[in-house]
Amino acid sequence: HKPKPILAAAESIRKRGGVRLLWTVALPETWIRSFAVTGLRIGLYPSFRDAGSADGEQQQQTFARKAAAGMMAGGLSAGLANPIDQVRTRLYAQAAVPVPPSTHQTGLGIATSIVHNGGVRSLFRGMTATIARQMLLSGGQLASYDQMKQLS
Repeated sequence: HKPKPILAAAESIRKRGGVRLLWTVALPETWIRSFAVTGLRIGLYPSFRDAGSADGEQQQQTFARKAAAGMMAGGLSAGLANPIDQVRTRLYAQAAVPVPPSTHQTGLGIATSIVHNGGVRSLFRGMTATIARQMLLSGGQLASYDQMKQLS
């Protein structure tokens, strides 16, 4: 009888250092990414939504236009934040390797290494999937919120 996946994951976390471990790897990078993506998509959304509209037309915008604006804002924010995702992924990967923590690189060290080994373009590897996910998420969230705000 095999343990359930969630129980096996919990046991693995306990053996590696406990719940504290979930908040020690790449936490600053995770916060930076979250603030950057969220701030950009929420900040850019009104500009994209209102582009080309006269002052009085904002209330008559369709849900589709709002969704498109949300998708543009989300896609752009995800693309700009992709280098942070690359660094976070490598930080998580190095934390899984059983070596002394003193040999681990910092986020800045990893970013420098990525650029040194693959050029600046390598910071944007995997960007298509990240942008597609964020476009769908932001298109739905921002347009739905804006539509409900308009209806109330």
